[in-house]
This record gives sequence, structure tokens and C-alpha cells, in this order.
Amino acid sequence: MSAMSVPLSIMLGIAMIILVSGLINALQIHLKTKRDRLTPAGDENVVAARLDEVEARLRDVLDIMIAVSEKMDRWESEGAPVAGTRRSLSA
Repeated sequence: MSAMSVPLSIMLGIAMIILVSGLINALQIHLKTKRDRLTPAGDENVVAARLDEVEARLRDVLDIMIAVSEKMDRWESEGAPVAGTRRSLSA
């Protein structure tokens, strides 16, 4: 190797590192902007609101199930209501 080729190869190596890092940075910026365009910020709020609504409904269903379970337990301990008695709805 000549004396001139060593600094030239070092400079080429540094230039390659700079180019590759620039390409990686540009790719990251491109992917970020593409992702931002595909998912608007409002969608995240809509999803969070829907999840909160579903959670509230599930909580209501759980409350009803607990009430029914307590009623069934009470019927088992006191005895089931008599099935033979009918109420007349029409007068």
C-alpha cells in the first residue's frame, strides 16, 4: 500500500459510515411520518373512549350477576317461592 492509499481508505470508511447513518435516519423519519399519516391522533382517543364504555357496561353486567347470585342464594337458604300461585295481570 502506498502512503496515500491509507488516508484515502480511512476517509472512504468515514464517508461510508456517514452515508449509512444518514440513510438509516432518513428511513426512520420516513417510517415515522408514514405511521403518523396512517393513524390519526383522534383514533387513539376514540379507542380509549370505547374501551371505557365497554368497561362500564361490563361492570354493570357484573353488578347484575352478583345481585342474581345473591337472590339465588337467598332462595336456596329460605326455600324457593311457591310456583303454584299465579298472579292475575288482567282484571
